[in-house]
Parts: sequence; C-alpha cells; structure tokens
Amino acid sequence: MYKAVVVDDEKMIRDGIRDTIRWDQVGIEEVYTAASGRKALDIITEKRPEIMITDINMRGMTGIELIGQAREILPEMKVLVLTGYDEFEYARKCLRLKVQEFLLKPVDEKTLEQEICKLTEQLDGEKRKQKEQEAVLRTAGSRQQEILIKIQKNWHLLRVRMVLNVERSCS
Repeated sequence: MYKAVVVDDEKMIRDGIRDTIRWDQVGIEEVYTAASGRKALDIITEKRPEIMITDINMRGMTGIELIGQAREILPEMKVLVLTGYDEFEYARKCLRLKVQEFLLKPVDEKTLEQEICKLTEQLDGEKRKQKEQEAVLRTAGSRQQEILIKIQKNWHLLRVRMVLNVERSCS
C-alpha cells in the first residue's frame, strides 16, 4: 500500500478527490491534502508519498514549480497532473518533468481511479524488479564467496604440497 498527496488550491476539488476516490481499492492507504505548493512540499518531505496529484495553476507556487521541487526531494515519485488548462506548453513542461499522467478537469472519478491504479501498478512493478535485482546480486555474491573459498582451499593445499616437496628434497 502506498501514500498519496492531493494538491489543489480549491478546497472543493481537493476534498472532492480525497472523499470520492476509493483509495483502498487503488492501493493507497494514506491520503494527504495540501492547499499550496509550499504545504505540499512539507508533506512530501515529512510523509514521503509515492504519488502526487496536483493542479497546475495555483496561487503562490505553480504545479510546475511544485513538481520540479518535489522531484529534488523524491525523484521517483509518480505525478498525475489535473488541470483545467489544455495549453500545449503545460503538457510540454510536464513531459520534461517526467509526469506520468496529464488529465484535464473535469475528470470523472472512475477515470481518475483508473489512472491512480496504473500508477500503483507501476510502483508494484518497480518493487518486484528491485527485489529480483537484489536476489540476483545476493546469488552472485554467494557464488563469488564459494569461488573464493575454493581458491583459498586450493591455495592452502598447494602450500602444503610445496612444503612437503621442499622437506622431501632436503632429506
């Protein structure tokens, strides 16, 4: 289970997302909300959510600025942008910031749930891949250790043989 933060300066939208999404069904156990980019950064620093859902046009700090600063704190965090503006420049900036999804408001809860579910599935896949890589490294480390032990045994046997040969030749 993962954590998410919903960032929007409009309380109705923020609370609506928090209250209508079936978070447990999309793999989210904790949901935080923030009315500003500054508050969101505090939550990101303290709670370390894996997913952020943010608006772009907000007072104080834009969603684009928020994403950039959030990436410095949690580079692998999945980001879903919800915006009422379909300007190409926003989409382009989001691509540069490696935003996973860009949705236009209004968006129905089923679509939003599906997109959040895709993000949690990506996170699950990344976790599986990391565990597999760790297992490979452990296996490789064990094999290297076995080889070193064999080399040490062979080296010891070789030294013993050399000592015996020296003693035979001296007698």
